[in-house]
Amino acid sequence: MANTRILRGEGLGELEALRRDLLQQADGRQRTLMLRRELRDAARPMLLKVRSSILGTRSKGQNARRGRPSLRAEIAKAATLEVRTVRHPSVSVFINPRKMPDFKKA
Repeated sequence: MANTRILRGEGLGELEALRRDLLQQADGRQRTLMLRRELRDAARPMLLKVRSSILGTRSKGQNARRGRPSLRAEIAKAATLEVRTVRHPSVSVFINPRKMPDFKKA
């Protein structure tokens, strides 16, 4: 792209306006995909920081002594980065309950 600009914005209103502007352009779909990729790359350090914070939480270590997987490690693995640009544009890090193991006793 010869006419490349770096766009910066803060807040949901500016992100929504940017999404609308990109969709109105001829190659809006490709630019929206690029926006999603750039947002994901920019937020990845935040995901890593959340995971390291979870792993850094104090523990008595009882699971390790009993041969069970660490709950902190399972929660850190379930931390997920989500980028939305369609409705209610947002970037968020959350713990995905679907990625958590089943801890029910058999």
